[in-house]
Amino acid sequence: MSTSDEFPIKKSVIAYLLFSAFCLLFSGVYHLFSHGVSSRYMAWAFLVPLLGGAIFFGVASRFCSMQSRACRFYRYGLQTITVGCLLEGAFHIYGIEVWQVKLYWLVGIGWVIVSVAVWLRQTKMKRG
Repeated sequence: MSTSDEFPIKKSVIAYLLFSAFCLLFSGVYHLFSHGVSSRYMAWAFLVPLLGGAIFFGVASRFCSMQSRACRFYRYGLQTITVGCLLEGAFHIYGIEVWQVKLYWLVGIGWVIVSVAVWLRQTKMKRG
């Protein structure tokens, strides 16, 4: 495997910690201007990049190598799910139901599934 195929784990963990902090800060500021109305989607949106990003990459890097293509698709999935949480929270605070936001969840989960499939394929090709 060439060095261009390797994924920078340490930079990714730091980026996800910062993204999680941004989501937490965004949720807090949004709550201040929402006249006391809150949403659990927005309040807990920071957990997606924290658990799915920083902690996942920190633990997974100890057990397996991360190829850039699989990690890229995984990042797409996490980012899509996080944006879906923030949008769902904003619409929940406004008091409206928007069915299109559910597409963010489906597309995000789809990207995660694609990333697992790509990782399995790359692992299989590497072995034999």
